[in-house]
Amino acid sequence: MGTELEKIGNALLRRIDESAGHYPARTQGGDGFYSFRYSCTEITTRGGEAYLKRSETRCENGRLVNEEYEGMVDSSMHRRAVDEAQRHFADRIARAMRLFF
Repeated sequence: MGTELEKIGNALLRRIDESAGHYPARTQGGDGFYSFRYSCTEITTRGGEAYLKRSETRCENGRLVNEEYEGMVDSSMHRRAVDEAQRHFADRIARAMRLFF
């Protein structure tokens, strides 16, 4: 059975013309079998100033890309982000409680 697998495997392989100097191009459009995206945003306040730190890692079309940003933002942005997060959390809790009442 081992030789049968070798014959099948060899039949599926194709030779690459090494004299051309390059390999066939990857297909574009995100049709790869694996991709992911992860991002994290932190907003902290110190002494009335708001600091933003964001990192994003993604794998698309076989390439791993990692980006990081840091900087200062208006302190009102921090207040809006906190208010929005609290509203979102309260809305989710209210929806979950409706299941029981």
